[in-house]
Amino acid sequence: MVRSEISGEPALKTLIMNYQIVIRDNESYCEKSDPLSRVIFSFYAMKSAYLIVKLLKEENIYPGESSLLARNLGEAPLDETQMPRLSTVLSNSNSILDAFESGDRASLLRLLEEIGVFEFCPNADEQLQRMGRFSKFVDGNARIVLLVELVLFACELRDYDAMRGFLLESWEWKPDGWELYNLYIGEGLLSLDSGDWETAISCLEKSTDACLTDGKTAQRCGLRAPNFRLADGLLKAGHKEPVLKHLAECQDIWRLGWMPMRNWIKIIEDGAIPDLLDSPTVASMNLPSCRLYLQWLRARTLDADHPVANVPRSAGSRREVMDERMRLAEDGKKLLSEGIKEWLTREVEGDLVEPGQPE
Repeated sequence: MVRSEISGEPALKTLIMNYQIVIRDNESYCEKSDPLSRVIFSFYAMKSAYLIVKLLKEENIYPGESSLLARNLGEAPLDETQMPRLSTVLSNSNSILDAFESGDRASLLRLLEEIGVFEFCPNADEQLQRMGRFSKFVDGNARIVLLVELVLFACELRDYDAMRGFLLESWEWKPDGWELYNLYIGEGLLSLDSGDWETAISCLEKSTDACLTDGKTAQRCGLRAPNFRLADGLLKAGHKEPVLKHLAECQDIWRLGWMPMRNWIKIIEDGAIPDLLDSPTVASMNLPSCRLYLQWLRARTLDADHPVANVPRSAGSRREVMDERMRLAEDGKKLLSEGIKEWLTREVEGDLVEPGQPE
């Protein structure tokens, strides 16, 4: 049995739950009359389905081209792929896990077909290219959201030729913040692959700079997953100091107590080499279900007619950036506290109203 990086549970259970959340969010938030919304939610459903099909392939139960299930898969136009109903996914989930555990391959594949997995991902080996074609239904600045996801997917597959193409197109949309951060990571990985250590290190430095232009940008980056692939590659190649500096800067962006940077820094300073890609917290943040809602909101805010300027961080402004972020966090806590107090007041006052009396 393949084990998940998340909570030690069987991988399929984690991936089915991830798929459920994507379908649930589609029913809750997707505006069916809005083409952008339909594409965004379908795109993340495609990635969620890919993770399941990839697991089937690893377990040697992937249906393959010769399967009867495969004959009608993937024939619908990409923009007409239909989301399954959440009720269908939920009602079949336990049966899917039971079939997987018992080795009932025929039932497993039939049930996965019923919840739309094979429609979203007919062939795991072609999914990156398929999602690349699908992303073209989004134009304007919002396209950068899907392009960065494709860069990350290509990076995950180590398909550097595809990543190079997605990176080239991404720069045309004047990325900033978390998108810019990941593009520098991607460019650094290409440099690392060619043995250009100096450029790879420069890209690592620029990646965190992209998230620290101002307090709001740092806060938005901190809500999304960090990307340690370039730092991991440089560390394993012997470049300890730039990686330590990078991890320290990441602590200014991802400030949750359970993030792994502090522990990694200590391990490196003690002379060992931690695996920067082995973090359950980062793995969970990278699931499509964790990224979907924020990325959907991000795409909706990008105005195709008003590209965002790429503003580098000015020298000596780190303290100002962190102070601004702290003020924003305090303002957010205050608003949340006031909202809770208002809700409690309404609840208490409602309890005190006599039956039959106007509230």
